[in-house]
Amino acid sequence: MSEDLKATAYHEAAHAVVAATCGVKIGDVLLVEDEPWIGDIRLQDKDGGKQLEPYAQLRVALAGVLGEEKFKRRRNIVNVTCSDDGPDIQISIDWSDGKRSEAEITRKDAILFRRAKRGDDALKMDIQKVVEVLNEPKCWSAIEEIATAVQKKQRQHFLLDANSVCGIVRKHMHIRVRPTAEDDEDVGLSAIRTLDPKKGDRGGC
Repeated sequence: MSEDLKATAYHEAAHAVVAATCGVKIGDVLLVEDEPWIGDIRLQDKDGGKQLEPYAQLRVALAGVLGEEKFKRRRNIVNVTCSDDGPDIQISIDWSDGKRSEAEITRKDAILFRRAKRGDDALKMDIQKVVEVLNEPKCWSAIEEIATAVQKKQRQHFLLDANSVCGIVRKHMHIRVRPTAEDDEDVGLSAIRTLDPKKGDRGGC
């Protein structure tokens, strides 16, 4: 497996686990081969609404890039700061080994982030909550298992179904989590309806 595929799998798995801690319904995790890999996950409001609560939307948006960077670094996160002064959202991450790294929130996650941003104090709290989830051993174990499992589900593309994702979350985290319903409307991170990345949104999540 390529490192890019693995990183994308951890990105989507982090979305799923942080969403679960916010009470969001979790759907299929999908990885589509492209340059770079495109990942996607179906999420729905716990009541089937059209939009996630702002705090949940922002935390889920942050979780992807932070989970991906934590996988690459193999360290715990100490602190995160965001800069939203330009066209892209830049984040600085302080690691438990004393080092700092820079990363960029993906285009689709940045849309969610900006739509849900609630002020500096709320942002600091949301960042801290995401960091706590990613550093919690049982939560990271769930992320690792989801990321590993989806990489084994190759047919035309890599797809791990919603019930499997929710089962892994329950096993490690012992919280109630529900899969998305087919008749509810997707919100947050939109699903890739076509499995041809050349016809879909190439932004990823």
